[in-house]
Amino acid sequence: MNKYELERYLNEHIPLSLAMQVSVIEAGDEGVILSAPLAPNINHINTIFGGSASAVAILATWSLVHVRLKNAGIACSIVIQRNSMEYKQPIYDSFTA
Repeated sequence: MNKYELERYLNEHIPLSLAMQVSVIEAGDEGVILSAPLAPNINHINTIFGGSASAVAILATWSLVHVRLKNAGIACSIVIQRNSMEYKQPIYDSFTA
C-alpha cells in the first residue's frame, strides 16, 4: 500500500481524516507520516486543538499497523483500545505524526 492508496482509504473509511484534512506524507512498512493543517484543527487560542493532535497521532499509528498487515496480505480488523498523550507545548501551524 502506497501513500496515495492509504490517503484514499482513510478519506473513504475514516471520515474524520477528511474533515481534519489529513494528508499522507509517507506510507510503508518502515513508517507512516501524516500531516494536518492548522485551519480545520484550530482551537480558541489559534493553536492546534489537543483532540486533533491526539487523533492524528492515533491515526498515524493505526495506519502503520494497517499498511504492514495489508502489505503482508493479512486480513483483519484493527481497533484502538487505549490512548494517552502528553501535551508539552502548543502547536502553531500544520503538524505531523
